[in-house]
Amino acid sequence: MNAFQYKGYDSSGKAVTGEILAASVDEVERKMMHQQVTLVLVKPTKMKAETSSKVGGMTLPKRRSGRRIPDGEGAAILSNLATMVNAGVPFVEALDAIASVATKDAILNGIQEMKAMIVEGHSLAAAIKAANTLFPELVSEMIRVAEEGSSLGSALASAATYLSRNADLRRKVKNAMLYPMVMLSVSFLTVLVLVVFVMPKFADVFTKMHADIPITTRLMLDLGDLIRGKPWMCLIGFIAAVVGLKFAFRNEAVARAGARIAQRIPGIGDLLKKLALSRSLQSISALISGNVPIVQALEHGAKVAGDRGLKDAITNSIAFVQEGGTLSDAFAKAKAFPPILIQMIGVG
Repeated sequence: MNAFQYKGYDSSGKAVTGEILAASVDEVERKMMHQQVTLVLVKPTKMKAETSSKVGGMTLPKRRSGRRIPDGEGAAILSNLATMVNAGVPFVEALDAIASVATKDAILNGIQEMKAMIVEGHSLAAAIKAANTLFPELVSEMIRVAEEGSSLGSALASAATYLSRNADLRRKVKNAMLYPMVMLSVSFLTVLVLVVFVMPKFADVFTKMHADIPITTRLMLDLGDLIRGKPWMCLIGFIAAVVGLKFAFRNEAVARAGARIAQRIPGIGDLLKKLALSRSLQSISALISGNVPIVQALEHGAKVAGDRGLKDAITNSIAFVQEGGTLSDAFAKAKAFPPILIQMIGVG
């Protein structure tokens, strides 16, 4: 028999910890299930998990690199976990159930990594934070607070709701941008055909007439000749320009200038502002509803804003709140939020 440390929640949602003698982790799960305890951590008493970093007081292994799964799929996983946890299913068994129906290797690998970390002695929040191909960092913050005394099932359900809303918002934005992007693409191709194939046919006419061609027309004719004569060089130059702009926007000053230009584009600028505001406020709301401290929630809201001006406004509000000011006054001082939002926050 071996001694195991465990941490979990009883049927009333109260956090429980202790030690138990068993032959294996599976036997620990069976014993605690009979006691109506939902386990979130089981480890041998003398095991020390290998670590490589610490974040926010939690010891973490090296984070997995890779593209994160869509928020809608992450929401479904969290919703299923919340249902099984509320039903009293041991957390490791719940992860096994999710893995058994996984349709993507990324989901299966992430779930298996989470299970291995929990069995090795890491907290659930640390496991979720390291499995960053499944969930954003916000989810681990909500779970960390839940492990300190709140209801794990409620935290999982709240995180699932947040991801579901995020996926719905992204879908609406894509649908709203579909028509403008199609029209922009058609316009670009139309101009390209005119410059490369149509306008050169008029070049000979202009030459025979000895007409005084405007400089703009001459530039377009020269551009068409260049594209027809050296298409591969033009294609490589276009790709290089796109890559160069991508790297240039990593510079703070260039990114700010680009954001200001984008926000001045009619229609698109207003949409980008609303999208950034919605994304930040949803993140802050989800964290506060999960009992995460307001300063920490604001820091995460600034991180996910995606808009430099809004990020600076939220960051400046943090210092104001830390000095004892109210959130509504902090947002009013920042002058980056709609007046009706400030009034609603003031009432709240």
